[in-house]
Amino acid sequence: MFRSTNRPSSSMIVAVVALVMALGGTSYAATKMSGKSLYKRSIPADRVMNNTLTGTQINESRLGRVPRSFFADTADVAKTAELAKTAETAVTAETAKTAETAKTAETATKALDADKLQGKPAAAFMANDVRVRVATAPQVPGPAGGTPSNVQANCQADEKGIGGGGGWFIPAQETPTALQAPVTNSTPVINGAAQITGWQVYGRNMAGVDRALRAYVLCVPKTA
Repeated sequence: MFRSTNRPSSSMIVAVVALVMALGGTSYAATKMSGKSLYKRSIPADRVMNNTLTGTQINESRLGRVPRSFFADTADVAKTAELAKTAETAVTAETAKTAETAKTAETATKALDADKLQGKPAAAFMANDVRVRVATAPQVPGPAGGTPSNVQANCQADEKGIGGGGGWFIPAQETPTALQAPVTNSTPVINGAAQITGWQVYGRNMAGVDRALRAYVLCVPKTA
């Protein structure tokens, strides 16, 4: 008895045909595909291998500006502005320093001026620069009518007088009253420059006791 061979099913035939077409299509694409057969802008970027495009494939001059390149352009401007600001700060600091130096110099000058009065050193007005010049006449007796006497105290050549006076005295005894031994005149001695150079005193001793007439003048340096 004759038995026929099993035939392939329809699904098997479809699968075999699909496989043959797939293999043939891949071979065709690998050997026949060229850039001319591709539509412009038809290949998406995710079909290109990463890091495979170089300057050979890319015309850099036709690339647009990268958005962040704006910051690169302004970086130099910012740097220049910062340098300008620094320079301005340096000038300001130098100006401030100069102003402070000028102020210090002015203060120093004023401090030196403060040591003077009317252009003269303060020492010319100090109390310890005042000198008392004294002159005493010989003792004279004191009869009923009285004995006159006069005496003059003088400043030194580099001094000038600022005041003076005089009176009768007995050494180590009580000073008499004016009625007993009056001072009849007490006056400054003035030179041609209207400066006091001494002090002159006149008096009369009527006390009945020998007494001496004394004159004194207060002197300071002529620079005062």
